[in-house]
Amino acid sequence: MLPSHTTQAIVLDDDPINRVAMKRILGKCGCEVHEFDSVEGVVSHIENHQIDIVFSDLRLPNAPGGEDLLNIVFELKLSVPIIMMSSAMNTQMRSHLMAKGAAACIQKPLSRHICEQLLNDMREPPEFPSESQN
Repeated sequence: MLPSHTTQAIVLDDDPINRVAMKRILGKCGCEVHEFDSVEGVVSHIENHQIDIVFSDLRLPNAPGGEDLLNIVFELKLSVPIIMMSSAMNTQMRSHLMAKGAAACIQKPLSRHICEQLLNDMREPPEFPSESQN
């Protein structure tokens, strides 16, 4: 049996109150949470540590936001699901972000129930076609 793995999560938000709230919720869901207020900090951390999931605010004032994070993660071929969060998420924005590679787009504020559901979905192993199929 494999040793248990604590889910490593990142929270990217410019508001320290939101970061603390998300850290509390994700901690109750069994995650070890790393907080950041910049895209650069997140990318550096992902490049140097195993991260299982990122929760990113869509808008960061005076800085690149969540959409820029999606672009960077795609360009660097980093394999980590990114959950986009916004207090003003609409259908058009959700579709746009999902097309850019977001794993999910959710409305703030987040509840523990929603976080547990997202984490359970992300913990499911992906199904890949066998190499013999072309």
